[in-house]
Amino acid sequence: MSKSIKYYYRYITLLLFLSAHFFGFSQKQCLKNLSKKEFDLALECATQKINKHPNDIYLNFVLASIKSNRNNKHYEIYNAYDFIIKTKKAYNNTIENDKEKIKKAFVKMHFDTNFINKAIYEICTKALDDVKSKNSIDDYEKYINTIDVIEFNKKAVLLRNELAFDIAVKKNTIFSFNFFIKKYPYSAQINEAVKLRNELAFNKAKQINTVQSFQNFIDTYPNTSKIAYAKKLRNELAFNKAKEINTVESFQVFINTYPKANDVEKAIDLRNEVAFKKAKETNTIESYNLYINKYHKSKRIGEIIKLRDIVAFNNCVNLNTSQCFVAFLEKYPNSHLIQQAKKSVDSLVFMEETSDHSFESYLDFYENLDFNNNDYQNAAMDSVFNIAINSEKIWYANYLANTYNNDPRIDKIYTKLKDFFLADGEQTTLQFYINNYPAIPEDHKEEAYKQYQKSLGANQLYMDIGATKESIKLYENFIKSMAPSEIAYVALQRLVSNLLNLKMYSQAKNIFTKFKSYFPNDDRINDIIGILNASSKKIYNKPEKYLNSTNDEYNPVPTLDNKELYFCGFNRKDGIGGEDIFLFDKNSKDVSVINSLSTYDGNEAPLSISADGNTILIWNNENKGDIYYSNKTINGWTEPVPFPAPINSDYYEGDAQLTSDGKSMLFVSSRPGGYGIHTDNSFQYHGDNEYPTDIYICHLDENDNWSAPINLGPEINTKYTERSPFLHPDGRTLYFSSDGLYGLGRLDVFMTTKINDSLWNQWKKPKNLGKEVNTSGKDWGFKFSTDGSKGYYSKSGKRSLTSILFLLDISGSMQGQKIIDTKKAAKEAALTALKNNSEVAILMFDGSCDEPITNMIGFSTDITNIVNTIDAARASGGTPMYKAMQKANEYMRINKSVQSKDQLIILMSDGDANRCDDLDNVLNTIKRKGKLYKHYTIGLEVNEYSNAYNDLTHIANTSKGKFIHAKSSNQLGRLFSDATNSLYNLGNLGTANKDIFSFNVPSHLKPEPVATISGTIKDNNGKPIQVTLEWEDLESGKNMGVCKSDPRDGTYFIALPEGHLYGYYVSEEGYFPSDNNIDLRTKSYTNKVDEEIIVYTLEELKEGNVGTRVNNIFFDYNKYKLKSESYTQLNKIVKILNDNTDLKAEISGHTDSDGDNKYNLELSEKRAESVMKYLIQNGIQKNRIKSIGYGETKPVADNSTNDGKALNRRVEFKFNTQ
Repeated sequence: MSKSIKYYYRYITLLLFLSAHFFGFSQKQCLKNLSKKEFDLALECATQKINKHPNDIYLNFVLASIKSNRNNKHYEIYNAYDFIIKTKKAYNNTIENDKEKIKKAFVKMHFDTNFINKAIYEICTKALDDVKSKNSIDDYEKYINTIDVIEFNKKAVLLRNELAFDIAVKKNTIFSFNFFIKKYPYSAQINEAVKLRNELAFNKAKQINTVQSFQNFIDTYPNTSKIAYAKKLRNELAFNKAKEINTVESFQVFINTYPKANDVEKAIDLRNEVAFKKAKETNTIESYNLYINKYHKSKRIGEIIKLRDIVAFNNCVNLNTSQCFVAFLEKYPNSHLIQQAKKSVDSLVFMEETSDHSFESYLDFYENLDFNNNDYQNAAMDSVFNIAINSEKIWYANYLANTYNNDPRIDKIYTKLKDFFLADGEQTTLQFYINNYPAIPEDHKEEAYKQYQKSLGANQLYMDIGATKESIKLYENFIKSMAPSEIAYVALQRLVSNLLNLKMYSQAKNIFTKFKSYFPNDDRINDIIGILNASSKKIYNKPEKYLNSTNDEYNPVPTLDNKELYFCGFNRKDGIGGEDIFLFDKNSKDVSVINSLSTYDGNEAPLSISADGNTILIWNNENKGDIYYSNKTINGWTEPVPFPAPINSDYYEGDAQLTSDGKSMLFVSSRPGGYGIHTDNSFQYHGDNEYPTDIYICHLDENDNWSAPINLGPEINTKYTERSPFLHPDGRTLYFSSDGLYGLGRLDVFMTTKINDSLWNQWKKPKNLGKEVNTSGKDWGFKFSTDGSKGYYSKSGKRSLTSILFLLDISGSMQGQKIIDTKKAAKEAALTALKNNSEVAILMFDGSCDEPITNMIGFSTDITNIVNTIDAARASGGTPMYKAMQKANEYMRINKSVQSKDQLIILMSDGDANRCDDLDNVLNTIKRKGKLYKHYTIGLEVNEYSNAYNDLTHIANTSKGKFIHAKSSNQLGRLFSDATNSLYNLGNLGTANKDIFSFNVPSHLKPEPVATISGTIKDNNGKPIQVTLEWEDLESGKNMGVCKSDPRDGTYFIALPEGHLYGYYVSEEGYFPSDNNIDLRTKSYTNKVDEEIIVYTLEELKEGNVGTRVNNIFFDYNKYKLKSESYTQLNKIVKILNDNTDLKAEISGHTDSDGDNKYNLELSEKRAESVMKYLIQNGIQKNRIKSIGYGETKPVADNSTNDGKALNRRVEFKFNTQ
């Protein structure tokens, strides 16, 4: 280290020593000034130095002393306190040696050795005295916060608390006491303050005197001595308030809120009483049950139970159902009304089970229902007998006669049966009566037998043909002997048949008039005379030339849109074979066979086509006759399949029609339970062999199951034959054919209308279509166009005369069943021939080679003579078949009428021919002398290797005929029929040369007008598709119909009756229900609408955010309240949103340009909002829907036209998943 640095340190050290010595001297000088009471000097001295030496003992003491002296102007007691505390701290931090020095310095200056503590005491005392003299809370607070000397701090706190309490007492408010209590929780006065505060609060609650004021007091001061009293007063007030309100709720609130109140029991009683009155006023099961469940301990419980039971009982009385009373018995087994309820159950079960008052329901009640009330069972059986006695359905009486023949009422049934069967008068009917009712009284049998004997006269009439000149007298005598029976009425119809064919209506009327008195109670005679008397109306019948051919066409079935016509063609060159189904296109005039519905060896004929053209009904002869259907697909028609039960049965069904609404099917059936006597056509009945069918209807339910068949009732159906029902698309007009109602021929066409739209067995009296439409023959199968202007039917043309010669073997080998069956077959075949304008000759051989023919009748049209000749034949002698054949051909050549256009010989033999000559020689001789006519040869039970078999085959082949091998004689009837029919090309209908005709329908025969809607349904890409369309009545919400668009081209067609506001819409899974409407409630409607419908899938709407118009939302003009007609369509949208919870919807309203822009905008907004509110009210969350109005700003069409404006007034939906 250098010398300079050493000297520097020494200098600094010396300087510090001298400075300290000098400062210590100056400090004491300040103290000395203080001791001399030179306060200003002392203050000046200390003030100058304190900043540099803030912790100096002497300086702080000097300042504390000066500041605490009241006698100088520098008195600042709290500053003094701060300085003395600093003095004490500095002193305490001084080492012990220096403390002694300091003490000596203070003693020297005449200060006490305990100078610091004494100064502290004096300063605290002066400060406290100052505060006490001021006596303010703030000063006490300042003192307490500044002076932390415990002794003095406590004194200050006590004084402050006393002062604060005194202030609170003087103010004497809850707030002042609360302030004190909160501020000074540990003060000695705290309990007194709380007491005084609570007293004030209680008095205030009393002064307000409300439940809430006392409750507030109790809640705020739960530990006060007044709490019990406060609760008592509160409860009294609350109870009085509850009584004042006097409701169940007010008392229940009191009970629940103050369960320990003295008045709780009173409140319970009062609540129960009020609840009792309320339940009585409401007077419902629910209100009484609610009372019983809630107040089961009430004094009124017994009374309330009785009242509940009375209401429940009366409800059942009003509902008037046994189910209700049974439920009553189960729910209220101890009711005082239990016996009355049991009686009601019995009564109502009887009423309900027999509500339709039908024979079937009463009988089922009696026979099958587990029921122990004899009174009602007897009543049911009384009704069964009464209905059977008065009903036109004879099977009712038939059932009772066979099942309950020991019943005391059976005599009336026997009388009913006798009157019924004798009134019919048919042989088969009388035989049925005599043979099937063994228990009937003997006098009834005798009367029936006498009638039967008289009815045998019909055998000579051959009603299949009708009256001829030779049989007129027979007819007249028979009518007189059998009238007024039904068979006499049929004979009268046949008597005039030829006159009707010649349109000699006046002469026919005269005959009906002549015999009118024989039928005194039969209104049909007068009705027929009325038809014949009526002035003739010009009806133009014309053949459908583009579809008719040289062969047979029948069963016309026009489509509802009148663009096509299905029909049956028999043996047409363009067919497959036999009866085939063809389609005629009215626009192109093309006719084509439907290959998928036609077979080579089958018989197919169309019955009906559905309104949408997608389902065709076909008759099939399986199971006596069943109805089949086939559906159109994009690849053609499906294989026909039968309808299930209950449509098809074990009996004959046919003539079916699907109604235009797609929901029902009309058909005929011979099933038991109808009005007919029989269920098959195996015998002659009502002068014919038609099936005794009734017309029925079945409905499709919502699960696509068919309902039980409904018989159309006695106004339509008779005990004979009803056929070919055609219900027009107006839904009310029914055309059908009947041979039991008043008519000119074997089947006449009638029309009628429904009386009640909802009932299918109530119809107006059917009206005969008149002599311009109906003939003496079988008029049936009529169909009518949708607009009602045209009718379609088929009829046979006038057949050319033909000749049939029956060459029959009656040799000795034909004895027994062979000759019997031969005679029967020959008579039936001859009858068919005569019906088809043939002359008939019968040649029978059993003689010698020189005289082979021993019994014959020449060509004749007199069926009586023909039959008598056949019946007179006896089997004996030989079999000169070759010579007989030669004689037959010669007879045919010489004796047939010159007008005969075709000839046929039917040769039947059962054995080898006598060898009178060689067969080929005979055949050559026949050819050389004249002509070898076509032979239909039948070998009866001949051996395949016999001469007879070979000879008969050779004759048929040589004559270009046909050989048939009959293995037994019971086949002869069919084979003779086939042989005869071969001359006429007869199809299943039993007639030939049939063509399809149409005629203009006169106004009085037209149905009610309908509107049609047609067009094409396409998807979003413009491709035609098949979807389901439904339509409904928008006022009632009732579904009115269903159809499908064509699977090939998407076309659709709907026909709608008048009287409804219709909405139609797409009803297909996965598609939005695109919709529109048509109002047919007034006459001023458009009856034809063409509309293309574009459909969107829900996925397309989701993805494309596409706006789709909803047409079936309705508002009144200039209004925004939804009309109820909108609900059905909106409910479909609700379902879409419920089924697709990810979907959100935007509803937009639009207007046309009429009116003010602002007004249109507001109207569109409100309309969209109304739609939104409806969706929300029906369960759609508000956050899934929004509405917006665009007014007239987004037109989709030209606003300059009414049609354009209508398109612009709309509501649209957009869907998305965002």
